[in-house]
Amino acid sequence: MNHVTAKVKPVRQNEKSSDIIFCDKDGKWKEQLQRRLQTRETVSLAALGEVRYDLLRHLRKRKDIEIIKLETRYMKTREKGLGLKVTVRKIPHDKSESI
Repeated sequence: MNHVTAKVKPVRQNEKSSDIIFCDKDGKWKEQLQRRLQTRETVSLAALGEVRYDLLRHLRKRKDIEIIKLETRYMKTREKGLGLKVTVRKIPHDKSESI
């Protein structure tokens, strides 16, 4: 009997593509962010084009969210423009009141 073994690329434990919230113009990502912040320690969001400004504006308004990591880069096809990836976490309730 011949066994075929497939090479599988290891997935980073911190992030899988299903863990990233892709932000779009309709704003449904705000509800997803709120839900995930209740169950997870950190949440990653990605945005392209003008939506990245909406994302940053929303995060800046929220006093209970802390930006841990912010990455920008041009997409493989330059027409898509600049991409933004943000990793955030919820600030504990007692700390958010003192800010």
